Amino acid sequence: GNTSTRLARQKELRCINYINIEDLLEDKYANIYFEIPPELSSWIDSDKFKEITDQIRDQISKDCENSELFIVSYPEDEDSLSLRVLCNSEKKDFVKLFMGKAIEGEKKLTSVNRDKENSKKELEDVRKKNKTFFIPQKFVGLIIGKDGINIKNLKSKYGVNITIDSKKVNEKKSSKVIITGENGENVEECSKEINVVQKIY
Repeated sequence: GNTSTRLARQKELRCINYINIEDLLEDKYANIYFEIPPELSSWIDSDKFKEITDQIRDQISKDCENSELFIVSYPEDEDSLSLRVLCNSEKKDFVKLFMGKAIEGEKKLTSVNRDKENSKKELEDVRKKNKTFFIPQKFVGLIIGKDGINIKNLKSKYGVNITIDSKKVNEKKSSKVIITGENGENVEECSKEINVVQKIY
């Protein structure tokens, strides 16, 4: 059949210009509207979406001698996008079902990907807020200071907790240091200062 797909982003619907007005008046075409959430706006312009419209077009062209599929997306407001599909009336139910499932599938996929990104970020934040390393035992006293003055100053300066476990010594006779805090940058800077002290002395 003579099938065409037109996809355009515009504020005003102009797809009526693509078809014979008499056919439209005779109800040969049906309008279907879908509301697209903002997170799917880039999907509408993607090759993936084009593949979906091609699948719909190919399917309806098998049954309609002169099949048409026009798709126009336009801003509904700041938070949503509307999708208008104009197709042969006899294929309205099929197009509505197919496109509806495609949109819902993309919503779920986007949600899963967003959750993965959030989990990844949370793990990265946890990693940044916890720092574990070893220092030679001979520097433990220097880091702690008399009556714990040096380690207290470090804790106060960076707003972190510092634990030096002299009982957990590795094969290089180094003690385990654990720094934790709410600010990952401060944790990192505190660990750098401790390592600088080692190098100086």
